[in-house]
Amino acid sequence: ADLISRGVRPQDLTENRLWWHGPTWLCTSADVWNSSSIDNFGTREEERGHKVFFSYFKSFYDLLGNFSSYPRALRVMALVVRGCKLLLKQETDFPTEITAVETQSVRDKLIIVSQKAFYCDEYFRLSKKEPILESKLLNLNPFLDEKGILRVGGRLANASNLTYDERFPIVLHSGCHFALLFVNFIHQVTLHGGNQLMLRVIRMQFYIRHAKNLIRTVIGRCRICTIQKKATQSQIMAALPTSRTIIARPF
Repeated sequence: ADLISRGVRPQDLTENRLWWHGPTWLCTSADVWNSSSIDNFGTREEERGHKVFFSYFKSFYDLLGNFSSYPRALRVMALVVRGCKLLLKQETDFPTEITAVETQSVRDKLIIVSQKAFYCDEYFRLSKKEPILESKLLNLNPFLDEKGILRVGGRLANASNLTYDERFPIVLHSGCHFALLFVNFIHQVTLHGGNQLMLRVIRMQFYIRHAKNLIRTVIGRCRICTIQKKATQSQIMAALPTSRTIIARPF
């Protein structure tokens, strides 16, 4: 390489031993190489900073943004899970209709993804069985159940007359699209119920931070509720026509 860089004619390379065999010391044994002549200048490679730009994709959370109906989102995602199982050959025999078990499994997965997106640090610490130091959920005493769902650990653990979801409601953030779809669904199920009715039904399963604000937003966007709560308009009557006095004259 040194010969070519300095310039040499091709006919001079045919008999050049350095070109074909390299230096003389390189042909000898490695034990007799003279390494003392190699000077170490102590140079360092040039270090340059690099800027890396990336986009964070929240898998199921971003997919839910394409839906405006909670039941439809569960059905479509259940079919997506079926397709993944068919491709991976994990399961090939499926019933014609989507079962309740499939819907429940998809719902749990969507909840977990939403919790990881909005409560990343809390979920990571609890999964590592580490205490939560600073968090807005600290006073709720949160924990992860056997499915990996973040729940509220309140004082109703011994209330046998309540269901498991009522004693330990699932934690959701009001900013996630899953919570918006669910509140919209509850609004339709309760036949366009009011704030207190919707809040009571929601807290049977979920604990949504700032749920009242989210409920007011959903009710405010509902066209039917806006029409029904509109005040009755009163029509201003026009003035009566001018009266004429009719005098009867004898014939």
